[in-house]
Amino acid sequence: MTDHDDAPSRRLDGNAAGGPLAELFTVDLTVALATCAGCGRRAPLAEHDLYADAPALVLRCPSCTAVVLRYAASRDGLRLDLTGARLLIVHGEGHQSGQEEDVREPNERAMNEDRIRSHISELVEEEHGLRQNVRQGRLTSAEEQERLRHVEEALDQCWDLLRQRRARRAAGEDPEGAQARPVTEVEGYLQ
Repeated sequence: MTDHDDAPSRRLDGNAAGGPLAELFTVDLTVALATCAGCGRRAPLAEHDLYADAPALVLRCPSCTAVVLRYAASRDGLRLDLTGARLLIVHGEGHQSGQEEDVREPNERAMNEDRIRSHISELVEEEHGLRQNVRQGRLTSAEEQERLRHVEEALDQCWDLLRQRRARRAAGEDPEGAQARPVTEVEGYLQ
C-alpha cells in the first residue's frame, strides 16, 4: 500500500486551513468568499477541499476541483498563491452577511464563454494525459484514479455551465445567472 492509496481519507474541508491561515490574516478566512478562476463558482473557503499533505496547503474548488489557493510557510516567510481565485472577499469584524456588494468590474462579474472553453481545454488535456497513463499501465494509484474522476466531473460541470449560459442568452435572459451545478446533476453530460 502506498501513501497515495488513501487519498480520500487525506482530504479535509477548508475549515482545516483556518489555523495556518491565521498566521497571515487576523480575520477568519474560512468564511471568506473565493470566486474560482476556473468555473466562476463563489463559495466560502470552508466549503473548498483541502489537501494538506503536500509541501503546501492546497485548496481546490468544490465544483470544478481547480486549485484556488496555495499556502506555505518556510524559513523564508509565508507564501500565499491566489492565482486560482478570481476574487477573494474577506469580511472584517462587524460585517453583516447578506450585505455583500459586487466589487468586480462588469466584464469580470461571471465566467465568460472564453474562460469556460479555456478551462475545458486545460481539463481535456489533463484527461487525455491521465487516460494515456491508464492505457500504458502507469496510472495505478488510487489518488491518480481519483484525480481522473475529478477531471471528468469538472468537465461535465463546465460543459453544463457553458450550455446554461447559451440557453439563457437564447431565451433573452442574462447568461450571468448561470451557476455551476453539483456533479450529481451534470454527471455524464454529453456535449
